[in-house]
Amino acid sequence: MSNNILWLELKNIEVWINNTNVLSKLTLNLNYGDNIVILGPNGAGKTSLIKLIERSVYPIVSKDSKIRYFGEKNISLWDIRSKIGFVTLNIQNRICSTTKSADAICSGFFGTNKLLKYQSLTQSQKTRFRRLLEYLSIESIASNNFGNLSEGEKRTVLIARALINQPEIIILDEPTCNLDFKSKHKILEVLEKLSKDEITLVQVTHNLDSISKQTNRVIFLKNGIVKEDSTPSKCLTSSKLSDLFDTPLTIINSNSYWQALPG
Repeated sequence: MSNNILWLELKNIEVWINNTNVLSKLTLNLNYGDNIVILGPNGAGKTSLIKLIERSVYPIVSKDSKIRYFGEKNISLWDIRSKIGFVTLNIQNRICSTTKSADAICSGFFGTNKLLKYQSLTQSQKTRFRRLLEYLSIESIASNNFGNLSEGEKRTVLIARALINQPEIIILDEPTCNLDFKSKHKILEVLEKLSKDEITLVQVTHNLDSISKQTNRVIFLKNGIVKEDSTPSKCLTSSKLSDLFDTPLTIINSNSYWQALPG
């Protein structure tokens, strides 16, 4: 559960991309120790929020707006990347199919998509890499080309890449998207393992069945605005989710796993 120490403060944040208002007067505080799911339909502003956090887009500056990372008003991009690991399809698509999985993971040390000729690992980095392979049980795919991996294996490699710098927070954009049932369950097991090891998780999704058992906070995002922010049991009701997705839904909770049915 949350220890109420903030790592991100957003107040009255407005973001425009290609003349479209994607985040509107967004106010949101994220705490260490929370396992958060940000839920919303396509076009809700979820990916834009990730881009804001990773600083690939910037907010409109106004006198009543505020953005702080780890209590700091000014923070370098490298400090952000050293404390926050990102798992996104954008990163996955930038990794060359012929890049070895091991190189894709270790490129996270340098913020690149592969290991470049002038980049070499220190002994401590090599040790960190080997321990991470064991931690995620992916020793067998480390020497495989990234393009030859299954979608589930690619996603696990991305998680390993995000973990390589031992960040305090991991942000995942649709981590179970396009995965079969077996791969989806494996990813959920990884997320549960990370949560139990006290890594703060923020998962952005539109799928209820990707919500892990350890999730303790759900945030609804719609039209760039926070519509709800509470516990799963209070947020994930048929009426509230029907309103969020603008379609009649019946919500089922079985053994702390959630599913949405039509009607």
